[in-house]
Amino acid sequence: MISQNDLTKLIKQLTKHYGDLESAIFHLLAQYLKSNDLDDANAVYQWELQHNNLINDFTKNVVDVALNYRNVALADVKRLMNIAGEQIDTDIRNELVKLTGQAYISGGAQQIIDEQVTLIQNNIDVGLMGLVNRNVPSNPAANVYKQITQNAVFQVTANGKPLSRAIDDNIYAWVYNGLPTGLVNRAGAKLSLEGYSRLCVQSAVQDTFQKIRMRAMRDYHVTLGLYSQHPASRPACAPIQNKVINLVPPEDEHFNPKYDSIYNHGYGTPAGARGINCHHFISPWLEGISSKPQADLVTPEQAIKNGKIQQKQRAYERAIRQAKKQLMMAQQLGDEKGIAHYKQLIAVRQQRIRAFIKPYRFLYRDYQREQVRSFNGDTSQYKTPARFSGAINKRSQHIVDFKAYTQEEKQAQNMYLEISQRKKANVVNAIARNTGFSKKDVTTIYDHLFTKQHVIDTGEEPQYFDPDIDMAKSLMRMINGPKLKDYDKLMLQHELYESKLMDYMGMDYHSAHELTNTIYNYQEAVKKEK
Repeated sequence: MISQNDLTKLIKQLTKHYGDLESAIFHLLAQYLKSNDLDDANAVYQWELQHNNLINDFTKNVVDVALNYRNVALADVKRLMNIAGEQIDTDIRNELVKLTGQAYISGGAQQIIDEQVTLIQNNIDVGLMGLVNRNVPSNPAANVYKQITQNAVFQVTANGKPLSRAIDDNIYAWVYNGLPTGLVNRAGAKLSLEGYSRLCVQSAVQDTFQKIRMRAMRDYHVTLGLYSQHPASRPACAPIQNKVINLVPPEDEHFNPKYDSIYNHGYGTPAGARGINCHHFISPWLEGISSKPQADLVTPEQAIKNGKIQQKQRAYERAIRQAKKQLMMAQQLGDEKGIAHYKQLIAVRQQRIRAFIKPYRFLYRDYQREQVRSFNGDTSQYKTPARFSGAINKRSQHIVDFKAYTQEEKQAQNMYLEISQRKKANVVNAIARNTGFSKKDVTTIYDHLFTKQHVIDTGEEPQYFDPDIDMAKSLMRMINGPKLKDYDKLMLQHELYESKLMDYMGMDYHSAHELTNTIYNYQEAVKKEK
């Protein structure tokens, strides 16, 4: 039987794509804004001009990302809503067969499911409307991009803040706020893409659950229900918790005057009984057959008071999630200062929530509400070398000059260029942190791949390594973390050993490469997984 806990898991499953979409866009945003050589960023207005010239390309890629995630998400919504809806319908009708002694009656659950799937699609599309708009002034992600560049320049020129620090701090601020949708909730608060999608999905899932059950009870002519009870409740639900209620309005011919009606408590409205975010459960109840309600857990007054206390816990949970998102962004940026700050902030907020719930027996630590999904997507395909024209650092020039003839070579070139345009220290720190290799060894590997020229065969002129797609993907995973392929660290071992053979033993590349493969054969490991 599907429980409220199962519905919560379903909501989480359905909203994950929209959280991933928001993460993907922030990931793309960081790639663009950090594409310059920030070691030498004194010409801040040149930096601003360069990145203003990229905004059309950025917007185009945002649209592509948004449409891709939308299509995947909506396919999941349709599939999972059908599975869950059919199970809800089967559960309640089997329960009613046992309660009433009647034969199994098939219902109209599919119509309800289809209506709710369409409702989710339409509502989500309203939230995505701006992100799929190719007109730069109308795209919220493009507006965030512009605001970050403008604020960063102001903080550098007016406050003397280093450009890299200004960019990072502004990105963190937007990660905290989330991508704007231009929509607000009932309280007038602005809704981010993730927050709005969660609201839409949560409302539709709960509505589907309730409508299917109510439809089945009508089919079996059951007009009374037992309203479940929780220690914390909204004002509309508190008076009818653990009470038998009419499931029809007072004017209905089947209304039983012995009992209150759910329609007297805002049923069908967002803040009413079984409204948005309401987790109460209505069980079918037959007078003279069903068991009497158990003793009340709390009084209505105490339930309302507890509900307000519980809302404070939800605020603590949101604050923890926001700090965790900022930590993941700091890890992507390779910002050691930011990483340390947000780790400490998370610890402080976790301590606060522990202290907050301790005096209240009805509260418990819900770790799922404090979790955030790690973003493991690859947005490198949304880059082109042309976007880096203007402010290419010296160690990146040979990558720009590389002639790519296939799609794979172009993708590898883009990824290599993105890595080499970042601060070297940030790249080294990120790889060391995510792999456990020492910074010294990672620096050696970095120089081997990006800054040094090598003799490929004895007697030839030294040259740079060409971009390699498998190595590029391994490097990006090790920079962004936390999930790595089994062979990613093998690549580091290979490159470190190969560099030592070339630097200290004087071997040419081919000789060193073949010898290294006898110990650390990275390409063979990649082929096996493919």
